[in-house]
Amino acid sequence: MIYPENIRLIASDLDGTLLHPLGTQALKEGTCDLIRQWLDKGGLFVAASGRQYANLRLIFEPIKDDILYICENGCLVICDGKILMEAALERDLAEKLSLDILENGEGELLISTAWTQFVIPKVDRFFYHMRDTVRVQVERISDISEVKDPILKVSMFSWTGLTNVTPWRERYGSLCTVQTSGAAWLDMTPRYVNKATAMEVLLNHLGIKPSECMAFGDNENDAPLLAMAGCPIAMSDATPDILKMVSQTTDSVEAVLREMVSQRA
Repeated sequence: MIYPENIRLIASDLDGTLLHPLGTQALKEGTCDLIRQWLDKGGLFVAASGRQYANLRLIFEPIKDDILYICENGCLVICDGKILMEAALERDLAEKLSLDILENGEGELLISTAWTQFVIPKVDRFFYHMRDTVRVQVERISDISEVKDPILKVSMFSWTGLTNVTPWRERYGSLCTVQTSGAAWLDMTPRYVNKATAMEVLLNHLGIKPSECMAFGDNENDAPLLAMAGCPIAMSDATPDILKMVSQTTDSVEAVLREMVSQRA
């Protein structure tokens, strides 16, 4: 397939997209080399994820200083090691969300700041899952008051998959952005903050138009980013709502990256 020649920036979601299938924790062999080839041809690459900055740098280790980052579903934008944007929940709201998850939620609580994530695990294996399997910078705490830095995102994780997120949207949808990130995660971030608002900050900084962007995604939290990109591409197994948004799908981000590099030869 021939893709638009004006593309200057490629942004990709991670879980379920570049980390495919869902649950994968490491990039496929050769992915960083492909991204490096794209960079060498003058392109830019953005890791656009609900994941934390420290974890993304670990995942993209060989090229960690050469790519751009949209982290925590748009709450943190980092370019050349500098924070361009940091959006935090109101402290009272973050604490209310956290307590609600602890007392009434069907899953585990994860509190995200710019540099560290915090857990008050209902079962110990959640802490070890985040630290050893997902490999995030995480600390175990006993009370929300121990989190001193601004809270960017409050999340609920379900081992068996979320069953009903409607009550959370009804309670908090007018106060913050409530969105799913895959089948297991429900993320609450500041109102009107998402991957697209973060991308707007990044594009303004770089002097790039949305029409010059290609974006990949698979789930609800990717919808704003796909909607703003000039060339949105969904994973073939994306959610139905995401598939309705786009005219192009792929089974492999790497395959498209390879084509983009070849077109620039």
